[in-house]
Amino acid sequence: MPGAKKESYYSILGVPERTHDEEVLKKAYRKLAVKYHPDRNPDNVQQATEKFQQVSEAYDVLTDPKKREIYDMYGEEALKAGYGNGDDHPGGQNPFAGGGGFPPGTSFSFRTSGMPGGHPFDQADAQRIFESVFGSAGGSSPFASFGGRSGGGFGFGDEMETDDMFGGFGNRGGFSGGRPSFRSSQKRTAEQRPEDLEYNLNVSLEEIYTGTRKKMKVTRKNQDANTGQVKQEAQVLEINVERGWKDGTKIRFAGAGDKLVGRLPQDVVFVLRVQPHPVFRLEGDELHCKLHLSLKEALVGGVKKPLKMLDGTTIQIPFSGITTPGTKRIVSGHGMYNRKTQGCGDLVVEVVVDFPKKLTE
Repeated sequence: MPGAKKESYYSILGVPERTHDEEVLKKAYRKLAVKYHPDRNPDNVQQATEKFQQVSEAYDVLTDPKKREIYDMYGEEALKAGYGNGDDHPGGQNPFAGGGGFPPGTSFSFRTSGMPGGHPFDQADAQRIFESVFGSAGGSSPFASFGGRSGGGFGFGDEMETDDMFGGFGNRGGFSGGRPSFRSSQKRTAEQRPEDLEYNLNVSLEEIYTGTRKKMKVTRKNQDANTGQVKQEAQVLEINVERGWKDGTKIRFAGAGDKLVGRLPQDVVFVLRVQPHPVFRLEGDELHCKLHLSLKEALVGGVKKPLKMLDGTTIQIPFSGITTPGTKRIVSGHGMYNRKTQGCGDLVVEVVVDFPKKLTE
């Protein structure tokens, strides 16, 4: 509709105007890029592709300081016209002010490289942005890089907003040659989808408290399409275990399993299993532990008891006055990281009083 106000890049990403925090922008992009990825929307590929491209363009501009400065000062048309890419204007004035905008019929090229002679932002550029954030697929399915071959997988769990961010990717088609290959849903179902190959991924409480990287060696069958010969191949999959992941979280490596003729490549799925800890117990995002006091400490008080945390740091738990057995001390913000709230839960310390076996004078 003529005269309609175009949606700003900030609005497209769903962030406040003039937000320059890269982490905020990246988080917004990750969520929207996965939501609108054409491979996740087989029944509405055209609209999803347009939205995916729009989100990618917004992220590209707002995370590039030079492009963002031009956009914030003069708007999208100035940016796409190449202002600031060698076409300097004196005094920092808006070259488009006072003239009623651009001449009728003017066409604009989005110079994605930031240099003259660029091209309109297209799906290839959107894919470039996508791979820069999630990792390059190396010419194969990008979901393989999500799984961690390029360093880190996607986790699927109750606490990870999987419906909005990561759900559905393991069951969709992929990319080839570094460009999108959006197959129809009919073609996707023509080949048989094998069952996932699942492995337990054992991690310690320390590892999900701070985050870690794990390498897992798996073996798969690879069948030659011409000869029918099946070979066993070993590969090492690297997983970024992010802090705050929950027991049961699933990390999917799309296409990393068996590759047999007439079947889609098998997915490898690791199921996170948090091992028991000798000191701490996890309940939701709360860490629970027991701290021992002597009878004298419990009766007299005035003591600080050291407690070594899961990240190796030591905190002091103060006690004053009489402390009865079973008393609980709450230390705010020292529990497990919560990925939804982006904050840490509480540390709950329960007091155990060590009574002497006999009393002396």
